[in-house]
Amino acid sequence: MFLYQGVPVELEFREYRFDESFPFIALLDGQFTFPKPSPTLSFLHFHNCMEIGICRSGSQTLYVEQRRMTFQAGDLCIIPPYAMHITQQEAGCGEGADCEYLYFIPELLLKELYPEQFPPEMLWYKYMDYENIFHGGDCPEIWSILQNVLTEAKNASSGYTYAVRGLLQMFLIQMGRILSPGSQEDTTGYYRRSSLFPAIQYIGQNYAGRILVRDLAQMCGMTPSAFSRSFQTLFRQTPASYLRMVRLQHACDLLYSTEKSILDISLESGFASVSNFNRSFLEQYHRTPRQWRNAKRSVQKKDLKHSLFTV
Repeated sequence: MFLYQGVPVELEFREYRFDESFPFIALLDGQFTFPKPSPTLSFLHFHNCMEIGICRSGSQTLYVEQRRMTFQAGDLCIIPPYAMHITQQEAGCGEGADCEYLYFIPELLLKELYPEQFPPEMLWYKYMDYENIFHGGDCPEIWSILQNVLTEAKNASSGYTYAVRGLLQMFLIQMGRILSPGSQEDTTGYYRRSSLFPAIQYIGQNYAGRILVRDLAQMCGMTPSAFSRSFQTLFRQTPASYLRMVRLQHACDLLYSTEKSILDISLESGFASVSNFNRSFLEQYHRTPRQWRNAKRSVQKKDLKHSLFTV
């Protein structure tokens, strides 16, 4: 865990893998669930692509980096790649929200249109200091464009991929016009985090094996000391702490979704021994793996991919 606004939270990297022919994902109504209401923030995640949320009804709390906002009916939320964030229903805040989400990497989605250089006017999404929530009534053109994107994604009619590309190109242009020049001053956060992506990606795919800091640093073109400093600054924990957290998150997935033994799960998750696994798990979740499994089995989850293993 690391400290976020003085509170210990978990951090997860979600790598969205896109179809090369159409690098775009839509999470439509009914395809995911929000985590249960929680009195405290305990989880954040980040990913390799832009996220756009459209809220139709209800209300949620949105955390992005150091900001805390209300995401409610009629709002759009725009999350840049690699920004730490979470949307959650908080206890005592009434009904949850009815939302849908779009995920894509603009330069990848529009690569055929801009094979050599992506227009600078459309790179605003890499700036992490703009407002993340926009009310649809204040930007009706943007709201209309995204509603049309969702309609195309739901119907998937002939030629819809071309329609989605065209609509999202228009979205990027219009948002570039809306954002003031003052909100497009510094892409340092984006580029510093993206420079660590090879290491994050490697950890996510090879967490069960032996991973050395010097190898991760080499993947990112850094010295081990520079890599460790950069990782600590950007993610507020050491590479070793992050690796341990990834292994425990994988163990939670196996504990919940399989009947494998604690020993097998510990080895499959990359722990040298079951005693080390039990000790690490108890320290992180304040209960043993068996206790965690028994408690979580009593809670029905809709889709493991979009469920959060919080305590």
